Amino acid sequence: MQNQSLKPRKFSAMCATLLTAYTVIFYSSTVYGQIDIDSILPPFSKFQRPAQPTTIALSPDSSQLVLGTNSGYLATISTITGKVIWKTRISQGYVKHATFSLNGKQLYLGEQSADGFIFCYDVSKSRKPRLLWQYRLADDVGTSIPENPDDYYAWIQYPGPYRIANTKQGDLIVAAVHSWYEDGKTLIKSQLYRFNAKTGKPIWKFPSERPLPMIIRWFDYSHDGRTIAFVCDKYSIDQPIGDLKPGSLYVIDGETGEIRWGHTFKVFAPYFDQVTFWRGVAVSPDGKSIGTTTDDGRAFIFSEEKLIWQEDLATPIEISGVPITATLGTVGATDDFIIFITGDSFVPYDLQKDVKRPPMPHPKGLTLFGYQWNGKKSWQWKLENVPQGLRIDLSGKYAAIPISIYGHKNTEMPNGVSIFDLTAEGGGLDKYLRTHRLAGQIPYDMIAFSQNGRQIAVVETVSSPGGKEQRGKNQVHIITPEIEDTN
Repeated sequence: MQNQSLKPRKFSAMCATLLTAYTVIFYSSTVYGQIDIDSILPPFSKFQRPAQPTTIALSPDSSQLVLGTNSGYLATISTITGKVIWKTRISQGYVKHATFSLNGKQLYLGEQSADGFIFCYDVSKSRKPRLLWQYRLADDVGTSIPENPDDYYAWIQYPGPYRIANTKQGDLIVAAVHSWYEDGKTLIKSQLYRFNAKTGKPIWKFPSERPLPMIIRWFDYSHDGRTIAFVCDKYSIDQPIGDLKPGSLYVIDGETGEIRWGHTFKVFAPYFDQVTFWRGVAVSPDGKSIGTTTDDGRAFIFSEEKLIWQEDLATPIEISGVPITATLGTVGATDDFIIFITGDSFVPYDLQKDVKRPPMPHPKGLTLFGYQWNGKKSWQWKLENVPQGLRIDLSGKYAAIPISIYGHKNTEMPNGVSIFDLTAEGGGLDKYLRTHRLAGQIPYDMIAFSQNGRQIAVVETVSSPGGKEQRGKNQVHIITPEIEDTN
C-alpha cells in the first residue's frame, strides 16, 4: 500500500514542552515539532494580500531554521526552543534564497529586488547575526522599475539569485537572472558566479565579458565543485548571444568558469516551436553524469559530452484530438541513479484552442522514475498528488517529495511529504518509507533537509479547496525520514 499512517516509536524517555509558537515532542533522539508562522511573521496574515513563504533552510545540525517571505521578511528560529533568534526585513522585495555554509557558521541570503543583493551573515554565535559582506547583483545584470510597481507580481521584473549553493571548498555558486519589460520588449540578463564565500569577491563570472541575454533556469554541480551544469532558454531579441544558444545544456569547469561543452536540444515539433526548461538539470555527485529534462516531456542522460540515452517520458499524446502532456522539470541525482519526476497534466498553451483542460490525465503524469546512469529504468513510484519540489540529503540516502496542489482547486488528493530510502534494494515499494500527512497545502520548494539527513523541515499553509472551509495551519513541521515500526 502507498498510504502509511504515522507510527510512533517506543521510547525510554519523553519530554513534551509547549511554548507560545512551538510544540515539540522528543521520541528518543528524534525531534518532531510544529512552528507557528503567524506568531513569528505577522505580515503572513495581516497584509491585504497575505505574504507567502518563499525560502526555507535548516542549519547543518538542525538547530536553526530560516524562513523568508515574498514581502522581504525573514526570521531565524531555534528548532530546540522554538524561540526567534533574529527577525528582520532585508528588502522591499522578495526573499529568494537562503542556505547555510556546510560548517553552519555562515548564512547566505539572496533577495529579488531593485538591487538583488546577496548577504553573508555570521551566525556562529547565539545572538543577532553579523553582516560579513554583501554583493549587489544589479551592478552586473542591471536594475529596472516594473511597469506596474504596485502589482502583486512586480517582483518578477527585478534582478535576483535563482539559486545559491555552497561547495565543500567553502565557495558559493550563484545564478543571477534579470528579466523585465521595456518599450514593449522583453529584456534578459543572466550571470553565473563562483564567489569566495569569506570575502564575497567573485572568483569568476560566466560569461566573463558581459551577462548572458538568456535565462539561466537552473544549475547543479558535483560535490567537489569542479563540474557545474546549467540549462538556458529564451533570449532578448535585440541582444547578441554569441556562440551560446537558447534551449541548451552547458557544462562549466567549476575552477576556471570556462565552458567544457554544450548540447543544444532539437525542437519537439509539431507541438512546440522552441525548447524551454523548468529546472531540469541534475549532476551526479561524482560529476561523471548529467540528467536533463525539457518542458516538452523529454528526458536525457549524458556521460561526459556524450548523449547516451533519451526517453519521451511525458511528451504530448492526443486524446480526441487534444494533445495532453505532464510537467517535467523536477530532477535529482545520486551516484547510483537519476530521478525524474512528472507532475500535473495540461494542454500546452499554444495548442489549447477551445480546450484548456486535459480530457484525462497523462498516463505518465504524477510519477517518480528512477533510472540508472546507463539509461536502464531501476524503479518508479506513482505519486498521490502534484509534486512541489524534491530534496535529497547530502549523503544520497533519503529523498523527500512534498505533494500538494497549491491554490484553491477543489480536490481531495492528500497533502504531505513522501519519503524514500534511495539505498534500499528493490523497486519503489522497497524504497518507499512513508508519507507524512498534512492538512494544509505545501508551497513549491518549501522543504529543507539537514546536512546529516536526520531532519526535514516543510512548510504547511492554510488551504480552502474549492472555496470551502479552511484546512491546515500556517506552520513549519520538523520531521524525520524514518520511524521505527515496533509492532
